[in-house]
Amino acid sequence: MAKPRRALLLALGLLLPGAAPVVDASAAQAPRISKPRPAPPSQPDVPPLPPAVIDDKLAIGGDDLKARKVESRLSVEVLLNGRGPYRFIVDSGADTSAVGLGIARNLQLPLGTPAILNGMTSRDLVDRVKLDSLTLGPTTVRDLEVPALRELDLGGDGLLGIEQFSHVVVLFVMHQARFDAVTHLTRRPRDRPDMPLVGTFAQRARHRPSPIGVTTAELKRVEGASLFVRGLDAIDGTPVLDVKPHVPAFDCPGHARVPEWMSRLMEGYF
Repeated sequence: MAKPRRALLLALGLLLPGAAPVVDASAAQAPRISKPRPAPPSQPDVPPLPPAVIDDKLAIGGDDLKARKVESRLSVEVLLNGRGPYRFIVDSGADTSAVGLGIARNLQLPLGTPAILNGMTSRDLVDRVKLDSLTLGPTTVRDLEVPALRELDLGGDGLLGIEQFSHVVVLFVMHQARFDAVTHLTRRPRDRPDMPLVGTFAQRARHRPSPIGVTTAELKRVEGASLFVRGLDAIDGTPVLDVKPHVPAFDCPGHARVPEWMSRLMEGYF
């Protein structure tokens, strides 16, 4: 029998899809929830979100959670107003719980007072909805107001499990590169006179017919919908196309061969 685990954090930041409750179509229409909008520079007449409070008495049934084990990712089942369960991701950096717009509308959650939400790149005014109860294991918290955000902004779905990998492969557009066939189709790597004249597809130059870059970077941490990496060979503002986990069986073939000049070119690069 699994022992109950003491949860150190009450804040549940990210929402995963769960079994949506069936809602009577004759019920009142869901409230119109506005999109996040930039908070005014002056102090608005809106309360900031209260800071998170640690509750050492909060108990969640189940196995001990280990972030890097597939069978025990940091998610828990939660009931909202007795409906669900929905799977919430435990976000240690969140100051409040948040729900997705889909659930807020399905449950016909009434609008509460707006609040200022300080994100990683913006400070926005967001609508909150009222919850009669939020049940987590044997614990029920009542009379809550929580932000209602787009599931895309919550970002938990696609990143679930990425924290188990030490490195990620990032594909991006080298948006400031400019390819000129006369200049770049064949050239000496880094324009070094000691390098041979080779075609653009025989080197890793940024000026290419299709300026797609790829870098394997160390994954330091995950916060919400943001990945923090080290060693990304890109500049600020680079558009990212995709992120994949680094898998040595795919990405590190054995007996790889490179020419002698490439070894010299990479000396002192990192």
